[in-house]
Amino acid sequence: MLMESMKTDKTLIVVSIIGAAVLVGGYAVYHPSIQFDQTPRAELANAAGTITLLSPTNGTTVSSPVAIKAAYSGATASYMKVWVDGVADTDTLVTNSNTLNASIPMMNGTHRIVIEAGNAAGVVTKTAPISITVAAVNYTVLSELQAKTGWMTCGNCANTGATGVNATQIMKVVPSPSLSGSSAEFSISTGNNPWVDGYWWLVHRDVASTPQGPVKYIEYSFDLYIPSTEASKVHGIEFEVQQGLAPLGKVYNFAWGHYNNDDRWYTFDYVNRKWDLTNLPAMSFTSNVWHHIDAVFHVDPTTGMGIRDSLSVDGNVAHLNLAYPPKLSTVASTYLNNAFQLDTDKFGDAFHVFVDNMTVKFQP
Repeated sequence: MLMESMKTDKTLIVVSIIGAAVLVGGYAVYHPSIQFDQTPRAELANAAGTITLLSPTNGTTVSSPVAIKAAYSGATASYMKVWVDGVADTDTLVTNSNTLNASIPMMNGTHRIVIEAGNAAGVVTKTAPISITVAAVNYTVLSELQAKTGWMTCGNCANTGATGVNATQIMKVVPSPSLSGSSAEFSISTGNNPWVDGYWWLVHRDVASTPQGPVKYIEYSFDLYIPSTEASKVHGIEFEVQQGLAPLGKVYNFAWGHYNNDDRWYTFDYVNRKWDLTNLPAMSFTSNVWHHIDAVFHVDPTTGMGIRDSLSVDGNVAHLNLAYPPKLSTVASTYLNNAFQLDTDKFGDAFHVFVDNMTVKFQP
């Protein structure tokens, strides 16, 4: 087959199979299997891409809010959005991105989902509609954990390499400041030794409050209050939920870290024992104000990966879909725990914060 291409000052001429005359050595020669497609170069570059709807899948039953994930291949999409039952969900529209991660509340019943994407040339692509059923899910809710007994701490286990100075770590329930009437005051003192951390955790081992298999959904939320007298002393605040599964020999760790000298959130790689910087912006917490923090995670039933689904601060939700493997480990018993940590700065100043409405909600 003869296939050539020629350029003019405005158009890329692409020769394809049909029939036309072409210039060969300055002469017009007809060939029956050649034609010219005079498509402008910019239009070729902005040809319609394809959308892959990663979840949910057609015909599945899910709970509300429905987690929707989609990817667009091709040039960067100028926007992506979700249609639910013929209505565009403008709250979850994303721009200049080839990925969409949304969490949309839906009533129980059957719903029709379509994903739409558009590119810079104005070419719009839509997925074929899928049908899902939303049904109520029974969650286990462990609430007001900040007021529970049984919290534990350790000497220097939270420090890098579990070495160095043992921090004085105190946790006590107080009536004020509080939203519920009983907040927890977490305090750390290091004798002005720098870069020392304090770690508290609460273990749930009984069958009623412990999922016996990888969690389908787990949410860790609490309210945080930093007094103005303490704000300049706080280097970092970290929190996590962790699931140990004895029959599988696996530990899933879901953790986030916020540090005053960084403008992005960190998440913890439990297998490699290191904090990874994410692209999620982290603003400083205003003092003398309650801030609500909510993190959602799950274990992917197909890959077995632990997924950081979303992180919300004061109602501003960031959908993430960050995947980390579990740590393979001999686990004495199946358990679930939640934890909270304070980190001192280079001056090692003592400080305290308050936590209220600490809740772990999960679907086994």
